[in-house]
Amino acid sequence: MELNNKTMRRIIFIICFAVILIWLVFLPDSVNQVFSRIVGIFSPLIVGCITAFIINVPMRAIEARLFAKKPKLAKLRRPLAMVLALLFCLAVVAFVVMAVIPELVQTIYLVASSLPPYFGEAADKLISWANRVFQETPELLNAINAIDFNWAKIAQDAWGFLQTSVTSVFGSTVTIVIGLFGGISNFFIGLIFAIYLLFAKETLTRQIRMLLYAWLSRRRADRVVYIASLTHKAFSSFISGQCLEACILGVMFALAMWIFRFPHVMLISVLIGFLALIPIFGAVIGCVIGAFLILVQNPMQAVWFVLMFLVIQQIEGNVIYPRVVGKSVGLPAIWVLIACTIGGTAFGLAGMIVMIPIFSVLYTLIGESAKQRLREKEISTEKL
Repeated sequence: MELNNKTMRRIIFIICFAVILIWLVFLPDSVNQVFSRIVGIFSPLIVGCITAFIINVPMRAIEARLFAKKPKLAKLRRPLAMVLALLFCLAVVAFVVMAVIPELVQTIYLVASSLPPYFGEAADKLISWANRVFQETPELLNAINAIDFNWAKIAQDAWGFLQTSVTSVFGSTVTIVIGLFGGISNFFIGLIFAIYLLFAKETLTRQIRMLLYAWLSRRRADRVVYIASLTHKAFSSFISGQCLEACILGVMFALAMWIFRFPHVMLISVLIGFLALIPIFGAVIGCVIGAFLILVQNPMQAVWFVLMFLVIQQIEGNVIYPRVVGKSVGLPAIWVLIACTIGGTAFGLAGMIVMIPIFSVLYTLIGESAKQRLREKEISTEKL
């Protein structure tokens, strides 16, 4: 085999791939440490990119309709669209908080006020049972009295445990406070970075394309630009479709609960709609929370609520979700379920959300590649 430049590049690529694969398989702890370190360093930028991507969805729709017939006001289109998009996102968050928090506090108060009688009855039954056991078996009481307790040792151990617990709690409190302030600072830095990204997104896109075409061949650069465009479209469509599906599901639950006179209509419907942003399984979490809240007031209504959830979930899972979210990302329903399962198993909640658009991109690319190969082999799709 002739060792030309192309062959050398292949050999170097294979060696690097083998080294990375061995590192991933045999040193997972070091991989996690390196990955966590990188994420920690770039976390404000990552938060900013995610925030910019989310805000860009309503901002793009507002900007396309704002001052469309007034070119003289075109310079105001971008900043005004950004402000309106930010206000829209804040309004959504405020609505969820105002709808959920007050009623949730009231529900927690009702639960807390109803628990002491149950605990009091249980304590009385336990005490009467213990008295009856000691009266029927005096040998047990004598054996307990015969036990010699070293109260000094017990007090010393308790004091040592108390000191250790206080130190641990203090250290955990300091860690939580530092992490909280770090998270808040990362969010605000990311928000500022997101605003800069949204203002200069065309310039940044043009600069990235310039670097691609400068350092890669024209064919590879075209391929990278196409995949990036396909990925952006898939993620944007998924976010808009997921939000639409969550709104539809929340409205369905609100109407059904209002018709059948269930309690906590606003709280549970908003909670289910918000959790429905988690693909497939988010509504199930909302159902568990809603059933528990209703169970406190009326156990029988909780059973009917679960039955109502199963009916609505069947309609949502078989009719709404595949057509709204699956259609928006161009992914069949079976692949949506597979993407959620694999993403959730591998990466948890974030994997469930991210894996659907990734599968959509892979589904499109593999389909295009398969059709191209069939055309090269002169195989008609009618035979398949």
